[in-house]
Amino acid sequence: MLGGETGEITALVYAAWAAADMATGAPVTAARRLRDALAAVGPSCPGLAAQLMSTSADLRRSLEGPTDDVLAELTAAAAALDATDLLVARAELHLALGSAWQERAGGDPAALGPAVEQYLTVLRLITIDTAAEVFAAAQVNLATAYLAMPMNQASDQLRVGVAIQGLRTALTVYTAREHPQPWSSTQLNLANALVYAPSAHRRDNLVEAVARFQQVAATRDPRADPIGHARALAGQGNALAQLGAFEQAVPVLNRAQTIFGEGGADDEAAVVRELLEEIAHRRPASRPT
Repeated sequence: MLGGETGEITALVYAAWAAADMATGAPVTAARRLRDALAAVGPSCPGLAAQLMSTSADLRRSLEGPTDDVLAELTAAAAALDATDLLVARAELHLALGSAWQERAGGDPAALGPAVEQYLTVLRLITIDTAAEVFAAAQVNLATAYLAMPMNQASDQLRVGVAIQGLRTALTVYTAREHPQPWSSTQLNLANALVYAPSAHRRDNLVEAVARFQQVAATRDPRADPIGHARALAGQGNALAQLGAFEQAVPVLNRAQTIFGEGGADDEAAVVRELLEEIAHRRPASRPT
């Protein structure tokens, strides 16, 4: 049926079929269609080949996780585009590859090096003016990687400063109205970083963190997203406690603990309970009236 068409058109037809398969919940068939598309496209269209490889890798990642084969396919896709001037497409591929490496690292922060390299590549390819949302996503992912990496020497503290600045930059792109989920996540990451960052301006950082946690709590509907709302409250209460503002911290933390308990988030409720117990020991005894 497709024998008279060019390889590029054939590949696009297979890709369209793959998209239809994905829409109808047939990922295995979609993966086969994408392999057929890649076989048809040939070496004359590196951009299309890279896009197909990236789509195939994303599909396989959703099914298999960040396996060796998925990482190899994304790496090949990035290499196919690196010889072109498609800077935004290249940046998107390196962002996807970094995200896969970050997922692959799992709970091992020492394994985040390859992810960091990919995010730095993204930031060399584009600017906030040429691809704002890709740039912001790379800044956030780089920041989360930097904040998770072990700090073995004093110079490692520079990473924290870079991470905080990157999160601030991302928030010049993300807004609560247009990007509610990434805005909220980035606000929380920044607030948490401010709470724990070594700094000569610790009090200022804590005051800013309280305000950012409060902003997130105000935008997370306690009915639609009770656990997310409680996490923002818990962060706000923790920051208030570290400021020594125990009178303000306790009711906020009590509310967070109640929501966690009602939502079955027992581990998070236990963390808040421990913080409340610590505050009870540190809090000055009430003077007799």
